[in-house]
Amino acid sequence: MESEELLHLSFNQDTTLLTTGSHHGFKVYRLNPFDLINQEDKGNFKIVEMYESSQLLILVGAGEQPAFSPRRLTIWNIAERVPICETAFPDTVLSVKMNRVRIVSVIIDAIYIFNTTTMKTQNTIRTVENPKGIVALSPTHSDCFLLYPASENKGHVQVYDCFSMQHRTIIEAHNSPLAYIAISYKGHLCATASIKGTMIRVFSLPEGNKLFTFKRGLTQAEIYNIMFSYDAKFLLACSSTGTIHVYDIRNDRISQEIGWGNSIKQSFMSAASYLLPENYRDTFETSRSFVTARTHFNKKYISALVNKDHYSKIVAVSFSAEYLIFTFNSENGGEAVIEACGSLNKIIQTQIKAHDEEKDLEICK
Repeated sequence: MESEELLHLSFNQDTTLLTTGSHHGFKVYRLNPFDLINQEDKGNFKIVEMYESSQLLILVGAGEQPAFSPRRLTIWNIAERVPICETAFPDTVLSVKMNRVRIVSVIIDAIYIFNTTTMKTQNTIRTVENPKGIVALSPTHSDCFLLYPASENKGHVQVYDCFSMQHRTIIEAHNSPLAYIAISYKGHLCATASIKGTMIRVFSLPEGNKLFTFKRGLTQAEIYNIMFSYDAKFLLACSSTGTIHVYDIRNDRISQEIGWGNSIKQSFMSAASYLLPENYRDTFETSRSFVTARTHFNKKYISALVNKDHYSKIVAVSFSAEYLIFTFNSENGGEAVIEACGSLNKIIQTQIKAHDEEKDLEICK
């Protein structure tokens, strides 16, 4: 079988599942171990999002058939294989995110916020033009922050509270327009990259204080995705160079590497950096990756850290339906090693159900 060109790839919030959308339906894969646990062979879907391991998917069609409009969002019940709710929008839906209490849908100049239980609109935010649908939503509902571009020309991030429905702060993350925003599982950290793709920055939420600047490389590249590990000890980024970078953001390791003696030097360098133009400050502030993994993909791909009890694996999946599984030393870092590779199309569906009854959501009931 030839590799199927995919229209959508995404990991769920705790990186236990992978969803794909294509011209021939959608599929749900478990990541550890890697197997196919659900599929639908009809329709064409450009967005297929799942909340953790629930039995619900959010689907948006690719528009190749009238029944699969890109302006309509569908909540799909995996177990019963039926739609349970549909919502139409005035323009093409570019991206969708959800947690237990909120669903957000992005069109080019607005974000719609829904109550997850009733699917009633809580608010509509008018935004700058956002043709790539760049957005991030806290996976947990304890701190329900929504992040989206605040400027078309600068890499500024608007932090919005989805509980109080109020703007909290604007993070001036980059001089160039944003390419990607990621948020940690508990919603206390965010990471950003600009269209230059040379630097990854990490900020606290909701304050927006800069905590880390990581160097991806000297040459410009397109950032395909950024993702925190479940416990927010590592940050992963992958790009058009084909290299996956993992950055160590464990506080104990950072403290150990700086040490008391180096902290004086660090303080001096941080202070000195503010005497320089902003373009040169990162020379003093950046750290390099803790782990690197090199792919052979010719197509766009995404990647994630898996096995949340002991992070030592990276899964990378391309839009040509190829996958790579890497292992690495989580204590010493270094170069990751390929453990397995193959095609998603050759994975046969198991009989294991795709949902966890404890995480089922009540939607449109």
